[in-house]
Amino acid sequence: MLIPVGIEVFHSEAIVYQYRDFVEILNGGNIAEIFRESRMLAWVFFDIVSVGSIISLAFFAFVVMGILARYLLGLYELPLAEVMDTYLTTGAKVSFAGRIVASVGRASVFVFYKSIFLLLYDALMVAIVFMTLNLLLVPNSIVVFIAPFFTMLILICLLALRSVLTTSWTPLIVVDKMKPLPALFAGIKVGFGNFGQLFTVYLVSWLIIVIINYIAAVNIFGVGLILTIPISVLFLKILSLVLFYNRTNRRYYVDGKIFTPSGASNE
Repeated sequence: MLIPVGIEVFHSEAIVYQYRDFVEILNGGNIAEIFRESRMLAWVFFDIVSVGSIISLAFFAFVVMGILARYLLGLYELPLAEVMDTYLTTGAKVSFAGRIVASVGRASVFVFYKSIFLLLYDALMVAIVFMTLNLLLVPNSIVVFIAPFFTMLILICLLALRSVLTTSWTPLIVVDKMKPLPALFAGIKVGFGNFGQLFTVYLVSWLIIVIINYIAAVNIFGVGLILTIPISVLFLKILSLVLFYNRTNRRYYVDGKIFTPSGASNE
């Protein structure tokens, strides 16, 4: 799928020259100049490549990377939630590898629906973030200075909103044994029903996650992301379960002691 695109790109002098200019700006320019050059590179790219190559690239981006890659990389989620649910509610430790094998069927159905949902949401999120980045092209120094911070705030808010909409999805399947598609709509209803509390929690959580991963990426040449990204994912999964337990007044273990939400029965 990518070979026709690669042939057209590497045989185009216009793209090669534009790419050189982009690399020079990337090494010494400010964020406004980098965004401007990246837009120019994108315009030259779409002007040079054929319609067939664009269709091939779009197919690769949306189907292979957007759905298939998410599907394969997301098979861990349901087994991980089951392992954490067992540990938090009973204190027992079960094999993660064993749960992957045992729940591969249910996990496959769940990840298929979630891949499609996240593909649509993330496409909208990228479009919104790109539109806010266009503020960098405004001929006003104050707007250009504020634009990166405003864009990052929009991105974090959109990530927090995505977490709000999906926070109860996995717990409803694991704890309440719901089917994946009904659990999605029930989870969205729960998210909007507790929007203020959930959005605040996830807004702070995503702010911390972005800062930690940025520090790991910049200061350790990206190597730290090998640790910080899985830890961030694990943190979000634990958070979604704990929020679900508290909302439904379920008791769970914290440091070997049973924690009882305020509305839960003490029996």
